[in-house]
Amino acid sequence: MDNIIYLGLTLGIGLSTSCAALCTPVLVPYIASSNRPSIMKGLYSALIFSSGRLISYLILGLIFGLLITSVEINPIITATATAVLGLLLTFHGLSILGLFKAKTALGSAFCRYTEGQRSLIYLGMLTGLRPCIPLIAALTYSITLISIGETITFMMSFWLASSALIFLIGPISGAVLGATSKKISLDRIRRISSVAMVAIGIVFMVQGISLFIYPI
Repeated sequence: MDNIIYLGLTLGIGLSTSCAALCTPVLVPYIASSNRPSIMKGLYSALIFSSGRLISYLILGLIFGLLITSVEINPIITATATAVLGLLLTFHGLSILGLFKAKTALGSAFCRYTEGQRSLIYLGMLTGLRPCIPLIAALTYSITLISIGETITFMMSFWLASSALIFLIGPISGAVLGATSKKISLDRIRRISSVAMVAIGIVFMVQGISLFIYPI
């Protein structure tokens, strides 16, 4: 078991920069859009976001360990997760800008789920469901494990190590944005971050739709 933990940590540390590069465009605009960004708020957001990734990692690890005999991921999962992640980011950014005001019960419910820290868990889960080289490498190794306990231990170790830079990016972003807000109005920072969030969301939606049309 110690060897599995060591391998998970080693693989996670080695691929942490790739994980950070994929997660930063989602996490930082979210932190910037919060009220009064700070070190603690940035750290808290990083922890909540990463907990969503952990949920996805454990689910995928168990599925691969129990059902899948190859490392190929169904392109429908990739396309759906990417498109929904983009939709969530877009509507969250629009709601902050005040451009999206839902009048229906369904729209109001959607708005509630795209606001607050709770939505950060969903963003983390959807980000974790977007297959990338670090995740595929971890899942490839998880197939070789002989028990569910070993799979869970390995995926948790991988998640912890791969999240190291994200745990740093969160508070650093909060500190920088908090200091910037003293020179630039917080409202302007939130609007800029919201526009960035919408732009990133649109990119993800286009990627998701293109994966439906041209699956990998």
